[in-house]
Amino acid sequence: MGGRVWFEPYVGFRQVRTEAPQSTLDRARAAAIANRWPQAMELFTAAEAEAPLAASDLSILGEAAWWTGQLGAAISARERAYSAHLAAGDLHRAAAAALAVANDHVHRLESALASGWVRRASRLL
Repeated sequence: MGGRVWFEPYVGFRQVRTEAPQSTLDRARAAAIANRWPQAMELFTAAEAEAPLAASDLSILGEAAWWTGQLGAAISARERAYSAHLAAGDLHRAAAAALAVANDHVHRLESALASGWVRRASRLL
């Protein structure tokens, strides 16, 4: 079975099948792989209405929100990704998500919030 390997921001390398995606979530992931961020944002939002997103999908949703200029939505998705990774015991990915949230707060000139998220990340590593 063929596949495409790609780098998911703040998470790492993933392999995704190259067959035509069937589910809303599969189409959302395919849109993200192709950097079609508005479509990815729309599809991830629809997929989340169908079922809760996995931590890695929440990270991608945060990236899609960031690239579409929705910084508040990016922060929300990345905070949820942090919590999901932490609940799963994946401390490295939780720390990466925390650093992404910190970076988003830096873009909003919210240095106190950014510092708090950096401290969260450092406690996990």
